[in-house]
Amino acid sequence: SLHMANTYKWADVAKHTTEKDCWFVINGNVYDVTEFMDDHPGGVDTLLDQAGKDATEEFDAVGHSKQAQDLLEKYLIGKLVDPDGPAPKIAGQNTGSGGGAGNAILAVIIALVAIAVAYYKFVLNA
Repeated sequence: SLHMANTYKWADVAKHTTEKDCWFVINGNVYDVTEFMDDHPGGVDTLLDQAGKDATEEFDAVGHSKQAQDLLEKYLIGKLVDPDGPAPKIAGQNTGSGGGAGNAILAVIIALVAIAVAYYKFVLNA
């Protein structure tokens, strides 16, 4: 997209925290939702709470519709690139809610099953 050439740091995003100038980060992308404030079905305050911050977990937790996710693209202004700051959150990755541990356990189980199947096929059927 045309905006992906633009990059911003956390310090840039953090300056935009008012109803007349509201940015936030979702999945490492920077959005300027100023024009959308009055149209947000969840109200202005919920957007202002996230202004200047990483709103990935909050956006995800609300369970926004596909339509809402598509609408977000309209307000995309660039990517967060800030090697000195905290890494942006990415929905679906371990966000500290304990979801990551479950995925790790699942990966181990799948690996063990694969090893057992291979052992069975190659050793016992030899």
